[in-house]
Amino acid sequence: KQQGEISVQKQTILVQQKEVQVQKDTLLNQKEKISIQISRIDEQLKKIGEQEGKIKLQLATLEKQKLILYFVLFALLLVSFLGYYIYRGYKIKKEANIKLEEKNRTISAQKDEIEKQRDLAAAQRDQIAYQKKHITDSIMYAKRIQTALIPSLELFSDKLEHFVLYKPLAIVSGDFYWVSSQGNLSVIISADCTGHGVPGAFMSMLGVTMLNEIVNGKHILMPDQILENLREGIIKSLNQVAEEDSIKDGMDIAVCVVDFDKNILWYAGANNPLYLVRGGELIHYRADKMPVAIHYKMVPFTLHKIDLQKGDAFYIFSDGFSDQFGGPKQKKFMSMQLKETLVAMAGTPMLQQGQKLNDIFEGWRGDTPQVDDVTLIGVRF
Repeated sequence: KQQGEISVQKQTILVQQKEVQVQKDTLLNQKEKISIQISRIDEQLKKIGEQEGKIKLQLATLEKQKLILYFVLFALLLVSFLGYYIYRGYKIKKEANIKLEEKNRTISAQKDEIEKQRDLAAAQRDQIAYQKKHITDSIMYAKRIQTALIPSLELFSDKLEHFVLYKPLAIVSGDFYWVSSQGNLSVIISADCTGHGVPGAFMSMLGVTMLNEIVNGKHILMPDQILENLREGIIKSLNQVAEEDSIKDGMDIAVCVVDFDKNILWYAGANNPLYLVRGGELIHYRADKMPVAIHYKMVPFTLHKIDLQKGDAFYIFSDGFSDQFGGPKQKKFMSMQLKETLVAMAGTPMLQQGQKLNDIFEGWRGDTPQVDDVTLIGVRF
């Protein structure tokens, strides 16, 4: 019985061993299949790795291509901008060249015109220079005539100490002075004609000519009568009438007559006064407010009689000195300042007074142009 059980057990063990072997074979087969599958998976993983490498390489290549594309696009854009600006600059330069050519043509035409104008101006300048020289020569000749017509105060230098400050604004003057000696009488006149320069000079020569006739020819020796006759002569010579459009030219004038026998100074004035300095004081003898010419006021001139004393100094003048602009405030010198100046130098010899007055005038004027003819005569009795 036990052997039978052992036999059964053996068979059971054998069966089990066979089953174990079968399972073992099955496991081995499965293991082999798994190994094959693992090999296949490894191969696939290897292939996937290779593909990933290729993909990475492709991606890197694509990135490089992308960068290259961006660079090319940027380069194209830059080249486009440069091309645009180069074209624009070329177009602007071309337009500028066209304008420059037009300007050059215009300038060339203007240059030709300027050269023509220059040549014309040069010819006109030469003509003007010739005419100016001719006119200047004529004026200089007129000055010689004017100077020759005006007698010198040296006529009575042995009787009266005197000076004459005479400063024409131009070559010839609208101011003039005139003297005449008639026995014991000396006539001294200072006149300021309408205008200055050539027009004034013509009037002054007319005045000198008439005074020669009135005083030296007709022997009229009272200042008021001299002025009356001179006014009549001016009105007649210039055909003056009391109408608005008639010629109103004439002169402002102071006439003095010194009587040496009686020590008397006779004075009459047409707008030009007389200053007498005596003992440090100035006496103002006023002129009649009317010119020697046609005028709305045509009354007889006032005759002043002045008893002279030894050392008296009297002055007659035009308004050129007092009307001169200058000084620190560019104002007129004015009559009041002239009076103060004459009083201040009363004791100075007459020649020195004339020199000093000239210095004062020039100092006051400075760089300011002279505004009018200047005449100032000083006489000491």
